[in-house]
Order: sequence, then C-alpha cells, then structure tokens
Amino acid sequence: MARNVRPALSGGEGKDVVFLFSDSQIKTEVFVEDINNILNAGEVPNMFPNDERMVVLEMVRPEAAKLGRACLVR
Repeated sequence: MARNVRPALSGGEGKDVVFLFSDSQIKTEVFVEDINNILNAGEVPNMFPNDERMVVLEMVRPEAAKLGRACLVR
C-alpha cells in the first residue's frame, strides 16, 4: 500500500488529495493499519527512506512557514 499512496502524500504541490477506497479493496490487515495511521497521525511509518523523507520535508517547509505551522521534524 505504501508505494501506492507515496505519490499522493509526497506531492507538496498545494493540491488537495482525496483518498477513496471501499471495503472490497482491503486485501490485508496491513492496508487497514496504514490507512488508520494516515487518518490519525498523517503518515505511514517508514514509508519513505530518510533521504526521501528529508526531500519531502524541505519541499513543504516553506509553505508550512507561510501558514504559521512549524515543521519540527529534522
């Protein structure tokens, strides 16, 4: 699942994202756990390797600063 949602979650392009799925699309319990993490924490643990994660954070950090949101993750 992680590789399927990575492009949507790492966009950083100011686009709204809708993630729509039905119960028939749930193949494994891990899929439900990943969706739960997205809804509750806004991320899927270990979805990005550290180097890619830093690229994503650097992409969204300026927009977060404009909105007065601190990006504390380093």
